[in-house]
Amino acid sequence: MPKRTSNDLLEEIREAKGNLEEEKGGYSRLIALYRELRQQLRRENDRDLAEDVEKRLIYYLVEYGPYRKTVYRKDEKASIDSLKQALHFEDHLPLAHYRLGLLYVRRGRFTEAGSHFSKAVEVQGRAERFPLNERQLYYAHLYLIASELHVLQDVHEKMNVLSVPGKYEPFSSSDMAGLYEKLQATESYLNDHAFLKITGERKEFLSKEEVEETLLHKKRGTGHLYVGDETIEVGFDGKTEEISRDDGKILYYLLQSSREEPLDAGVMAELTGEEGEVRSTTFRQRVKRLSRLLEEVGLTDVLAMERGICTFTAAVPFIIVHRADEQLH
Repeated sequence: MPKRTSNDLLEEIREAKGNLEEEKGGYSRLIALYRELRQQLRRENDRDLAEDVEKRLIYYLVEYGPYRKTVYRKDEKASIDSLKQALHFEDHLPLAHYRLGLLYVRRGRFTEAGSHFSKAVEVQGRAERFPLNERQLYYAHLYLIASELHVLQDVHEKMNVLSVPGKYEPFSSSDMAGLYEKLQATESYLNDHAFLKITGERKEFLSKEEVEETLLHKKRGTGHLYVGDETIEVGFDGKTEEISRDDGKILYYLLQSSREEPLDAGVMAELTGEEGEVRSTTFRQRVKRLSRLLEEVGLTDVLAMERGICTFTAAVPFIIVHRADEQLH
């Protein structure tokens, strides 16, 4: 079998992008193709294009690595592996460090979590790609404090069981009680401000428990877009559908866009990480697919296409709920 050229791989990448929704492997094949293309271009001594491809590879590892198994559901292990791979190529990626820190917090690995939050804060000022927004930077500091307090508490407990004559006690019981109170208060704040709820012009922070209550008891005739820790779903009057990250980004934009900032091919390219503008055929196909997904939950004919512009036309109130530190646009 003849060896594939860089042109062959570019064509396969175009096909893979067009089939993401149908392929069982999620973004795995696309990421593998970008990795192979990078190596092929280096063999062909096209260093400049290889660097451009490496940037695309990093983008997909950071933004879509969690969806390598399926485009509809995040996988924690795939996310950790992908973020580590991205940082192998480029270490100054604040968002990658931040997301790794969150994943390690969930696993109770606070030493590693603290290291990544510290790195996210450190490289923020000189990062060219994937900087943290203001709230993410604020949360990075809080998670760093919480992680280090966890480590300190663990070290203190381990020191207490050591029977060393004349040992030095750096912290008294009252000191540790005060630090424990700080840890509890910090984690309580992060828990209570984990999600952002948007209804029209109003915004408020919610805990995960409050999110579940909000979606369970929302008024009939109200739709919702929920960007959770594992899935993104759209719902209306008791029906829900899991949607891809790209469709979630597009719907999020449509629900908040205006006639002054409509969804066109250029905006869609920005939302989905493409360079330039998406092709008009691709633009129409994406809108049609999203329209079909909305029909599945009972929202029929809510997207209008006219002169290359898409708008959400239904007079349906919507609740948007997403992680407060999530970047959707």
